[in-house]
Amino acid sequence: MSGDIIGKLFNEKVISVNQIREILEMYNIGKKPLAKLLGWGETTVIRYLDGDIPTLEYTEKLQEIAESPMYYYRILMENQSKITNVAYKKSKKAVLDVMMRSKLHVSAQYIINQANAEINPRQIQSILFYSQILALVFLGEEIFDEDAQLTYNQMPYLSLYEGLRKQGIRTIEMNLDKLSRIEKDIIDCVQNACGWYGPKSIFAISSVERKATEDLLEGLNSKIITKDYLRTVYGKMFSQLQIKRYQDFPKYLQQRLSQAIGKDALFSANVHKEI
Repeated sequence: MSGDIIGKLFNEKVISVNQIREILEMYNIGKKPLAKLLGWGETTVIRYLDGDIPTLEYTEKLQEIAESPMYYYRILMENQSKITNVAYKKSKKAVLDVMMRSKLHVSAQYIINQANAEINPRQIQSILFYSQILALVFLGEEIFDEDAQLTYNQMPYLSLYEGLRKQGIRTIEMNLDKLSRIEKDIIDCVQNACGWYGPKSIFAISSVERKATEDLLEGLNSKIITKDYLRTVYGKMFSQLQIKRYQDFPKYLQQRLSQAIGKDALFSANVHKEI
């Protein structure tokens, strides 16, 4: 690859001065404190604001901070001793406020806190997906705005999944009042029900659901699984299986798993060992 091409690719990735300013404003952090949190020289961020071009490594770090409040929160918590207590408290409040803007992230953090962080990103995805479905079908409204997606690894909220895998899972002391009591009840119901099953069982249940979905509606024309689609499809499936309220969700999983076991005797032995 020629030097000109390499230079072009690098320039396309360089973070802009405005983006750096947005980071400082979004997380209510000063230029020098941010540099200290990142383990850089005290004047590094100042120089970037004055026009110096960050290295590719530093650019990627700043871009990840801009895109992921959870990542910045981890950095802040791990390096709080490097900045003043006043700067730490101001920035902590700001990043928590940013995180609270997305009910998907709030819901994920609620799940993590309930599990005391003893949960993996794939389990979180399943709990979020089914919680959203139960709310759509039995409350008539969503818990969070984001639509699910058809992805290569069956992760409906892929960006969140990849972020949790990369940044790790930890409990966070945050105000979860953005979730209503009934929304928390639904999430708790799903989390408790899914807790009885391991990844093989959940995968088997998903396989049965995909077959049922194909029987009810034609395939989607895009990779987005809209909330209307989920409400319609799962509403019909719940009706067929006599699932009349969200509290019946454990019974739904049992029925689906029984169907999966009935269709695959080899899988049956593995599931029983797993449970």
